[in-house]
Amino acid sequence: MVAPWARRLGVKLLLDEMLLTEIARQLRSRGHDAAAVAEDPELRGLPDADLFAHAQGEARAIVTYNRDDFLALDRSYRHRGRGHHGIVILNPNRFPQGPPATGRLIASLDALANTGPPYPSFVHWPPGALSTRSETSWRSKESISRSS
Repeated sequence: MVAPWARRLGVKLLLDEMLLTEIARQLRSRGHDAAAVAEDPELRGLPDADLFAHAQGEARAIVTYNRDDFLALDRSYRHRGRGHHGIVILNPNRFPQGPPATGRLIASLDALANTGPPYPSFVHWPPGALSTRSETSWRSKESISRSS
């Protein structure tokens, strides 16, 4: 069961094509609004810019391993003075693709969705089992400075 405050603050998520649909299903079972590109034939194979625009149209943060392309889109939006609904960048060392890391990834995304967006147009690197407190703190500061 999801706490009432979590529903108000929640982050809607769109999982990029390389992420398992089971992750979206598990997040939905926890009360979150999560969709996966792999679940929608019209979204599969879209260029990153089009997929990001689609996510914005649905007020969703994109969850992806594709750091460079989505950080470029973030810079482009900011350069044009446009906000967005967030980017969650997954580190493949912390969250390897495939079933073995699925539980940790779901837990991490569940925590983000429960707390809501950390700041407008956020870029977030979820901590994993391998991260340290100082690394997480550094990444948060880097993300916040990028939003300025």
